Amino acid sequence: MEINFEWKNHVGGFAGVIVADGYALAEGVSANQAAYIADRMAERLNIKKKWKLFQLLWGIPNLGQLAGTWQQTGKLPPRSSEIDKLIK
Repeated sequence: MEINFEWKNHVGGFAGVIVADGYALAEGVSANQAAYIADRMAERLNIKKKWKLFQLLWGIPNLGQLAGTWQQTGKLPPRSSEIDKLIK
């Protein structure tokens, strides 16, 4: 699967969330945070089929279900405000 994002231009701005040399998640990013990151990045980059794309990219299954949890409860994952600032 080829991924052609304008995202490459923004990787340096995702310090602590995405590693600088690619699209991998930084060490310590939880699956819930990954779902939040995927949701925010998909919105920012206008990606329609986000869950399958990010599940393949990061190897984390069920991102959509994880996102459903924080969307239903309203309790966002840790560092969500920091992630929001990085992905604007």
